[in-house]
Amino acid sequence: MQSIKVLLYLAVLGEGNIGELYSSLIEVSDPITIGDSTKDKVVAEVLSNTDYNYWSTEAEEDNTYVFNRDKDNNDAYWKTNNTVTIDNGYTLKLITGYDDYNLVLNCYNIFTNNGNVIMDDYGILGLNNNYTSNNYGTIDIINGALGLWDSAILNNTGTITLVGSGSVYIYKSTVTNTGTIDISNITDLTKWDNYGKFTLEGWSTFILPKSITNKINTSKWFNPITLNGTK
Repeated sequence: MQSIKVLLYLAVLGEGNIGELYSSLIEVSDPITIGDSTKDKVVAEVLSNTDYNYWSTEAEEDNTYVFNRDKDNNDAYWKTNNTVTIDNGYTLKLITGYDDYNLVLNCYNIFTNNGNVIMDDYGILGLNNNYTSNNYGTIDIINGALGLWDSAILNNTGTITLVGSGSVYIYKSTVTNTGTIDISNITDLTKWDNYGKFTLEGWSTFILPKSITNKINTSKWFNPITLNGTK
């Protein structure tokens, strides 16, 4: 049975006065699939019907489902307690209405991408808990971030491309690349953090930056990248 729980958080502004609503969390307990099985249903059976999650009507965004954490729409982001799957030929786009990084989708289960995932406009995709997620398709981190927390694992056999200030945050978690990770167009590495494992397996591809404007903060990047067992 569908289970959607909306939690509202109120800001308390000095002297005990309650200020405006600043955050709302949409918690989803059913599996989410972006694909043929949900295209005609507008995913309404699983996700709450809001103005900020929708099928894109842009001509260049065919079969694209958008999660928009928009500050003008109750600042909503999604916590998914079940699996999230993107089918081949479909795109999940995560964006915000902010000028700094904000969570858009926080997955507490297995995340499987067979299509395309885009993080832009400071959107963050979070992977949590001791689940193994897989990217078989493409992940484009244009101006956003991929975060892994609390023993999450991401196996990349597809392609992950980071552009501009796109970043990766790994905390007590693991990213393993047997496909391609391309950071050739990264300009800002200051928000990259690795407190976990980042492993490049044999025969995988890791494309280094052409030019870096802002370098990695070595006080935050605790752990080295592992090259097929050799640091």
